[in-house]
Amino acid sequence: RLSKGWDVPIYAFFKPVPEIKEIEMYDKAKKKIVKRWCHEFKCTAQNCLSKGALGRGVRRFLDTDDKTSTSNLRKHAWKCWGKKLVQDAEATKDLQGVRKGLENTRMKDGALTAVFKRVKVSYSHVPHTYEERRVECIRWVAEAMRPCTIVDDRAFQSLMKTGRPTIRIPSSQTVAHDVHFVFERVKARVAKMLKDYDGKLSFATDAWTSPNGKPYVAVTVHFEHEGNPVCMLLDIVEVAEAHS
Repeated sequence: RLSKGWDVPIYAFFKPVPEIKEIEMYDKAKKKIVKRWCHEFKCTAQNCLSKGALGRGVRRFLDTDDKTSTSNLRKHAWKCWGKKLVQDAEATKDLQGVRKGLENTRMKDGALTAVFKRVKVSYSHVPHTYEERRVECIRWVAEAMRPCTIVDDRAFQSLMKTGRPTIRIPSSQTVAHDVHFVFERVKARVAKMLKDYDGKLSFATDAWTSPNGKPYVAVTVHFEHEGNPVCMLLDIVEVAEAHS
């Protein structure tokens, strides 16, 4: 009966049918162990980023006044899919449309290749904070393969500061530091994910010579995650000499 009210897009980020569980937990008010029923929703993100004890799971207990609340589901989805994408999905007010879009989504070079047809690209009227600008710069140079020094470019500075000359833009040194910091965090997360992976990991190498004559070897890992093939670049190493 409760599922009839699950018609908002936030549910599209989780499996349609949650697990019904009876949980034993300590009740502080009663000072004893009690049993409580809950729905446990499972995140459908290809690489769930949750660090909690439940992993992909989000529990919603059935003996509370907020048993239909979606706040915890939303917080979890923000971590895995990004706040902006979740907000755009919710703006469609189309649960099935969003679910279909997510089912067609595949990861390619770390970016979502599918977009929601009913969602148009929009921009907030609220300017980014300095911290948000730093994050956007990290994404920019990483996703578009731009040098960190691009933020020092005269044209970029003009575009950003015209009409708002006091806006603070991160320096190329700050961007480089942030990119390195994020890289180290992601590297540790990927290492843990591969170490904990319960299945077969296949490693491959590929060698090539760049246009300026530099020979390189790349190392990749291939595995299956929830029925989908995943390929991840692990490292690129410059070698002493090229081989045919």
